[in-house]
This record gives sequence, C-alpha cells and structure tokens, in this order.
Amino acid sequence: MNIVFRCISIAVLGVLLQITTVYSACQECMSTNDAYCVDEESYYLCLNGNTPSTSKLYKCETGHVCTADEKICLPRKGAANVENEPVCGGGCNICPTTGRYTCVSRTEFGRCVNNEITMTSSCEEGFICSVELLSKTNAICAPKCVADFYGAAATCHNDEVITTTTTQIPVDPTTYQSQCLLALSQQTSNIYYIRNNADPECRSYLYCEKFNDGEVEALLMRCKTGYFNSVLLKCQADFPAECAAPIDPQTLNDMEG
Repeated sequence: MNIVFRCISIAVLGVLLQITTVYSACQECMSTNDAYCVDEESYYLCLNGNTPSTSKLYKCETGHVCTADEKICLPRKGAANVENEPVCGGGCNICPTTGRYTCVSRTEFGRCVNNEITMTSSCEEGFICSVELLSKTNAICAPKCVADFYGAAATCHNDEVITTTTTQIPVDPTTYQSQCLLALSQQTSNIYYIRNNADPECRSYLYCEKFNDGEVEALLMRCKTGYFNSVLLKCQADFPAECAAPIDPQTLNDMEG
C-alpha cells in the first residue's frame, strides 16, 4: 500500500513539475504574464494567451531578464543578491563574449560580428544546434545522438529563426560581391559595411568580409527602420544627406562589367 501511494505521489509530482515547466517555457506564451520570451532580454506580448504579437519586440532594461513573473522583466540580481533565472537561458539568439557563433533555432546557427548576429546558416539535416556542445567538441551542430552522448541539448526551442536585430536578406554572393571588391582597397579591416549602390533610398547596405584566402563575401542587409548612413556606418531615423549624392557612373560600369 505504501509503495502504491508513493508511486501515485511521484506521478502527481511529475505532472505538477510538467505544468510548472510549461508556464515558464522559453519561446512560448506563458499564462503567468502573457509574455513570450524570445531570449534572455527580449519578449513579445501574447494575444489571447497563445499567440505572440510579433509586430513589436520589447527589450528589458539593462541588467534585467525576461522571466515568468507577472512583471515580466526582473533584475538579474534580485533582493539579497539572489539570481533571477531568465526563462530563456543557455545563450539562444545571444552572441557570446568570446567566439563567433551562437544558435538561433533548434537547427540553425548565426555568425556574430561586433556582438550582433550578421548572418545565419542551417545545420546539416538531422543535426541540432547546441552552444553547450560547441564548448565540448568545437562543433556547434551535431546529430542528436552525439549531443545526448555529451549530455547536451538544443540551445533554442524555436524551429524557425526569430530576428531581434537588423533584418537580413541572404542573396547570391556574386550579386553584390563586386561592390565589396571595389571598396576593399579603402578598408583597414577584413569586415566592413558599405552603401548599397543599387538602392537609391539607402534603406539597405552591404556587409562585406574578406577571408584569408582572398575571397570576399557579400551579404545584403536591410535597416529594420530608417536609412543607412554610409559615413557613420549605421542605420538612423533621418534620411542621410550623403544618400542624395550621385553614384559614380564608373562604379556602375565596373559593377556591370
């Protein structure tokens, strides 16, 4: 009788723990505060308690994290220096302080430049993305059985990439590669950003990267809001004066050639 009672107690406890986990799930609408934590510091508000409204992304103030608490954002270090655990721990969609890669979904990883995710790639079919695995094997993607062997799990719970920074549009590298090559001689760094000459409104720009073998990679980036300032090398709300400057015809000829 005691054994039966004990088994029932364990089963009930398991159900309660499962319910608690659902309430504080990363990248799921939580019934405790109608929030959908995207990562440690960002969240969407949920409509009808089960659908995140992705039209506006909210950011917790500096030093605060997204939690299951009714207030949503709490100080990372709470009262009596007690640590408030973020719902989305483990570094999903967050660039590491050291290293260049992070996970952005269960099966995709991102490359980080200046603490921002600049481009994303997919793991091989059947592989999962795990930051924990990267620290153990120097590989961020691996078959699930390999991750299980090392006691690692997928860092992110979402199946698709959730963008929290500048919107990026992958394109055929050769489309904008010529612009990056033309600007290469004026650069002092292997990674640089330039105006997209094909965009007269300056709402997009080019991310360029030169590798050790001399190859140059180009990626079209679009400002989430506003315009790209090619002098300050960042997006801004106001239309930049230099955007109105005419493009050198020779540059266009070189691009077409």
